[in-house]
Amino acid sequence: MYRLDQNRLAANRRRIIQKIGALSENLTPMNILKLELWEECKGTCPYSGVSIPLDILFTEKTQIIYIHPWSESLNDSNFNKTLCLYETSLKVGESTPFEYFNTHLPQEWD
Repeated sequence: MYRLDQNRLAANRRRIIQKIGALSENLTPMNILKLELWEECKGTCPYSGVSIPLDILFTEKTQIIYIHPWSESLNDSNFNKTLCLYETSLKVGESTPFEYFNTHLPQEWD
């Protein structure tokens, strides 16, 4: 089972690398992670619901943020990261999704 999962992850990583190359972007660990998270989020910022177009994905307009703040969880895994538009990331700061939505958009928490 572990080997199957490793093979699936390796195949996905190769696909992501090829896609970044096809987009003529720099092949960096940050860009690989951004594209993986972008696909996971279906191209949408989970905090604002705004679409993240590919043309700003690899710029500073799109940030990788922690779902549970690193300062509290010490969890640096990709499972604790998501994409966010820069303006929204300033509002989220060190908040968990629960804290953010209860503070900024309580009606959206559902």
